[in-house]
Amino acid sequence: MKTENTAKKNTKTKIIIILVLALLLGFFALTTFITDILWFGEVGYLSVFLTRLMTELEIALPLFVILTLIGLLYLKALRTGYIKRIESDEEINYHKLKLANWCLSLLSGGVVAYMMADKLWFEGLKFFNSTPFNLTDPLFGNDISFYLFKLDFIQALNEQIISMVIVYAIVTVVYYMILLSVRTPNVIEEKTDEDGNATYNNADAFQDEFNKGTAQAQAFFG
Repeated sequence: MKTENTAKKNTKTKIIIILVLALLLGFFALTTFITDILWFGEVGYLSVFLTRLMTELEIALPLFVILTLIGLLYLKALRTGYIKRIESDEEINYHKLKLANWCLSLLSGGVVAYMMADKLWFEGLKFFNSTPFNLTDPLFGNDISFYLFKLDFIQALNEQIISMVIVYAIVTVVYYMILLSVRTPNVIEEKTDEDGNATYNNADAFQDEFNKGTAQAQAFFG
């Protein structure tokens, strides 16, 4: 009984801390946003600020939704494979895993969407609004406008894709740590066949599952 009460109190404390942090972050973000509007309006460049804001939203919102959904499917695949392959006597707390899935998917999707919107908004405007010069370079035969308006966007996009792979690699490691805490493998011991040959153990299963997760991350985001 005391354990249950302690667990409830800990959960309430964590929720309160998260809400307080969210309110503080929201307050600072709103303060910065209002300050930027007032400053750009004062110097007569409010349209520039609004153009940047709208472009970032056009990039970030669709990316956030798509990456969150992909993240949910990816983590669900990892969870299913882990549960099937790892032997354990512990009961699975699906509520905790579902909460972890949503939190990691929303967090990773938000981080990647923010990074891409922040780094690509200006280069994206140049890329999609480029004008040909009708003058090609003698080495590669590309229009000069490619180097002025498009090349920077391609390079920045490549950098952001690499960053995205790193983010989801970290998510994979964190999620496997959560899986280990929810469904701890039995004592690692080798299984043998009728002839006494070693066949498989939980260490092998976990290693195979981790490799499978890494391959899935590369397939999704590589």
